[in-house]
Amino acid sequence: MPRSSPRAVLADPIFLAGSFVCVAVMVVAGLWFYRSEAKAPVPQGFRTPTHLRCPACGEKVPYDPALLGQLCQTCDAGKIYVIDDHADSDPARRGQSIAFVVIAMVIVEGAIFLGVFRLRHHRRSARKEANRRLVWRCPFCRMRFSYTLAQVGTGYRCSRCKTAFELPGPMEEV
Repeated sequence: MPRSSPRAVLADPIFLAGSFVCVAVMVVAGLWFYRSEAKAPVPQGFRTPTHLRCPACGEKVPYDPALLGQLCQTCDAGKIYVIDDHADSDPARRGQSIAFVVIAMVIVEGAIFLGVFRLRHHRRSARKEANRRLVWRCPFCRMRFSYTLAQVGTGYRCSRCKTAFELPGPMEEV
């Protein structure tokens, strides 16, 4: 029985179109994700600070206007607390990262599903073609009989006139 190979699926126009759509959606999602990352940071005057940080030891303390400009109490570097302005502490940014990963996983899963679906379709079509019945008439008594594609080229003996002949291929059907 002929089997369809995964290479045949890679040449399938439906699979190629579906893969192109998946890649296009991934590019758009990636641009959305990375474009929003490249936005200019909001100036400190427009954002309410939540923490202060020591630039030497990295200690974070909850924001208190009285501590702003004071020396760090943990390290002996003589550094003053500054407003902590890290992008990784932004919860909206974390949500956007999770959304991008989920979108990417769904798209990859869809592409895999499409590939498996098309491979099954090709194999089912090949199996159906292999089991197709061909019809032929005896060249002498014109008795009609059918046979499978696997029997093409083999010898056959007519049950009515007992004439022996070779079973022809699909192009030679009557």
